[in-house]
Amino acid sequence: MVFLHHQKAGGSTVKICLKKIRGKDRKKVPRCVGIYDKNGADHIENEIIIGRGDKKCYVGENAFGVCDDFHNNKCSYFTMLRDPYERVISSYEYCRMNVVDPLCEGANPTTSTLKQWALLQGSYFFRQLLYNPTKLCANFSDDVVNSHGSYDDQSDVVSFPLSAPCWYRQKIYLEGVLDRAEKEALLEYVLGNLKKWFAVIGVTEDFAMSLKLLQKVYGLPFYDQCNSLVTYQSDYKGKGDRDRIIKNLKKQLEADSDVSQALHYDLKIYQKAMEIFIEQKEIYSKMS
Repeated sequence: MVFLHHQKAGGSTVKICLKKIRGKDRKKVPRCVGIYDKNGADHIENEIIIGRGDKKCYVGENAFGVCDDFHNNKCSYFTMLRDPYERVISSYEYCRMNVVDPLCEGANPTTSTLKQWALLQGSYFFRQLLYNPTKLCANFSDDVVNSHGSYDDQSDVVSFPLSAPCWYRQKIYLEGVLDRAEKEALLEYVLGNLKKWFAVIGVTEDFAMSLKLLQKVYGLPFYDQCNSLVTYQSDYKGKGDRDRIIKNLKKQLEADSDVSQALHYDLKIYQKAMEIFIEQKEIYSKMS
């Protein structure tokens, strides 16, 4: 069971849920091995090796590709997605409070505008599906990353550590080797395989049903144990109507052609994911 954590789309809640489920039945539910990008590519690769064979659960934003190592049909992915415009708004507000998080490297969110942030992160989930971090990040030279510039603390862009976050390395790599036609071809490939790759694609817009689908597919009490979990905290709390603020910010992003282009691939994937989710929901309703 592999949870591909798409940042700022309810993933932290899912990880809390997995821990809660395991706390109820440690014999039935394995410890989940985290596949992250905190200490460089070696950390990612070692985590996979450590977990192979005796662990049956993996989580992390670099987890796609783990099933390739098992060479059988007893490994499956699930993920949670969110409207790409709303996700980038959430990422922006989160990173303004957590600038040291790897997700937040590449630009200084405290001095960047929301548009600049959206252009920087772009189609984040699309890129998550295109690479194996144990290969790309391990072989992608730090010199290539650092050649994109060194910045001082007064700049809008933060200095990169020698081991830049994997998502940023991959972003630079893809922008350097793929043209628009090739990206569109890859998008069509992703859209054609999305349903096959994922046992469940949940959406934050219907978190309760997403948990019900996970419970049905994996036979674990996702909904029973976790439906009461808080799924969102915002620094807009106390600053007016959050829904109104997010709605207005989303309208601004949707009206900006540069932002729409940057999020183009994730928007297409999200549209397809919603179609799959609705189909899964209808099947679930007939079975219940």
